[in-house]
Amino acid sequence: MNWWNISVFCIIPIVSVVFFFFWKRKYLWMAPLISTAISVVISLLAMPSILSDAEHRNMFFGISVMLHI
Repeated sequence: MNWWNISVFCIIPIVSVVFFFFWKRKYLWMAPLISTAISVVISLLAMPSILSDAEHRNMFFGISVMLHI
């Protein structure tokens, strides 16, 4: 696994949940939304070519984004 996979699917979701858990628990519902937004930004910065191909774009937005939410 490369750094992108590890950060998008492991580190960012866990850190966002832990952050909201210790900061304000009533905002814990925002953790999946924040982790999704951060993951999309990191993915577009790391691999801008992901939007050039329809198959890769559908796979990214259809599968990986839904995994976060």
